[in-house]
Amino acid sequence: MRLGFSLPSLSKFSPIFSHYNPVQPISSSSSTSLKTQTPLFLRPPTHSTTLSHLQKWQNWAKTLASSVTSTDNGPDTTLLLRELNWLIEDALVNPKSILPQLGNEDMVVTLRAELKDLYVLWKQRIEERRPFQYVVGCEHWRDLVLSVEEGVLIPRPETELVVDLVSDVVEGNEELRDGLWADLGTGSGALAIGIGRVLRTCGRVVATDLSPVAVEVASYNVQRYNLQDKIEIKLGSWFEPLKDFEGELAGLVSNPPYIPSEHISGLQAEVAKHEPRLALDGGANGMDDLLHLCRGTASMLKPGGFFAFETNGEKQCKFLVDYMKNELKGGFCDVDIVSDFAAASIMKHSILPSSHWESCYRPFLAANGEFGHCHPHQQAIGITMTVASFTEAYLRLLMKQLTRILVLTSRGRSKRRKRERERERKRERERERGRRRLRSVADRRASASVASAMPLLAMPLLVASAIADRRLCHRRSPRPPPPPPAH
Repeated sequence: MRLGFSLPSLSKFSPIFSHYNPVQPISSSSSTSLKTQTPLFLRPPTHSTTLSHLQKWQNWAKTLASSVTSTDNGPDTTLLLRELNWLIEDALVNPKSILPQLGNEDMVVTLRAELKDLYVLWKQRIEERRPFQYVVGCEHWRDLVLSVEEGVLIPRPETELVVDLVSDVVEGNEELRDGLWADLGTGSGALAIGIGRVLRTCGRVVATDLSPVAVEVASYNVQRYNLQDKIEIKLGSWFEPLKDFEGELAGLVSNPPYIPSEHISGLQAEVAKHEPRLALDGGANGMDDLLHLCRGTASMLKPGGFFAFETNGEKQCKFLVDYMKNELKGGFCDVDIVSDFAAASIMKHSILPSSHWESCYRPFLAANGEFGHCHPHQQAIGITMTVASFTEAYLRLLMKQLTRILVLTSRGRSKRRKRERERERKRERERERGRRRLRSVADRRASASVASAMPLLAMPLLVASAIADRRLCHRRSPRPPPPPPAH
């Protein structure tokens, strides 16, 4: 597989990148000041640079991403540019505050990594096809942000369905909700943390992994979500750390290796060269670990227990169903094949070689260990196993999703109508208060007008009273008679 690109000149970025040789490749083990276990967005902002230098680096990174031409269905320019924006957002302390200052090239911006480290990381992403999740040290999965690094499998979106299956099965089943669950081959701890959050205050989870790096990363993620009292991480291969819990598990989940050994080299470079082969290689036909899980789970689950694990397509699922039906009689019942609807995304990203696209939808195999009062590992006569067809499983899940959408829509409409009624009542109260204020102001103005007009109204009365009094005085004191004429 080849990845062709042309490197732009770095002379215009001097002195920032003048001490780097753009021709010499940088190995994935190149030492930087970054700790890959801690996600980039959680690292302390102890570095700074000017906005002009950051923009020059961004322009160089865009040019490098735009010059990539992949021949193995690898990431295209659009995806790389989107990843570049995510890298900048994780490296900056507050990206939104910089937007109004884009014209101020001398402004100092705070970074969570040195600019030269970002240069090295982006070259590793382009030249060595290092997965972007390893570059930034995290992966967004469900509502979690999980730390990942080399040696730990990057959790895929399609694996989220395992947590949904567990959420459905524990709903209304107090025995499963309060029981002990196990996640075998936990990797980053994604399934264990997802199930731990589904169980809430009930139950416990034990997660195992053979890789010390995976155990360390999973423990870090568990502590970050404050679930160390609920989830226990153990180092060991599959069921070995769970010997003390034989026949006591309420549920078991796993995302085991299931890719045939000869197909590993045909995977994307991001997967084949960087992700741990221990988490990918399932043996000659990809069935080694799947069969081991089927055999061991029957003795680990208690009656009525539940388990689900991911497989590599319908062909593997049908083989496992037949194996459980004929070789493990009495061990399981109610076996369902559930599609994760990941066919489009898997084909798009070429997780499998092109010659195996017909089995790319990677269904899950879920089974319930309950059959009457028989222990799961006991042989039972006359046990029946119902295998739902792919179409039936698809329709059931589709109807469930549609029902959920209708319920959420109905709830949303009810809440919207309630909010509208509340707003209308509030507006009516405001209008009533306004009318009261207007009436109060009008009353005060009328009173003030009457009070100011009282002297003017009283003036004619006073004048009339004075005239009347004067007339009365004249009547009481008549004018004296004129003196007699003089002789």
